[in-house]
Amino acid sequence: MVITVLYVIHTMALAGWFGTQIYSVLLVQRHPAQDEDPEYFEDFAARLANGSRYTLLGVIAAMIPTWVVIIALRAASGADLGVAWVWLVVVKSLAMLVAIGLFAYLSWHVWPLRIFALRDELPAVRRRFYGLSVGILCGTGLALGVGIVEQSVGSFLGVA
Repeated sequence: MVITVLYVIHTMALAGWFGTQIYSVLLVQRHPAQDEDPEYFEDFAARLANGSRYTLLGVIAAMIPTWVVIIALRAASGADLGVAWVWLVVVKSLAMLVAIGLFAYLSWHVWPLRIFALRDELPAVRRRFYGLSVGILCGTGLALGVGIVEQSVGSFLGVA
């Protein structure tokens, strides 16, 4: 029962992050206003993002410890989890770490560049921002998908 609750908390946190990335990449960053009125769009983006960094840090603070405890409980169960399960855990863990690393770089390096960019610098900074956002989307999506498979494999092996 404990591991199920941990999976729910962990998966909801990861799915929430994935959902916000979909919204950011597909809707916000592709909004027509960025070309029509760049100053308005940058002001809008800054207002929209205000405080989001700390919310996401909270999501990560829920996501990482639950994942570590899930791995520890599964490993301590004594069941033969097999090589496939171990590889799924490794792939998911790396995908989450890549997403977190890209988020940190984007949040503490590229975002300030975007806020203080001159008008002629803005298109290049936006492209960089968008590329990193797509990277985060791919990392969280991969982690979410692999996590679903990992949970199913673990349940199939009788480690619930």
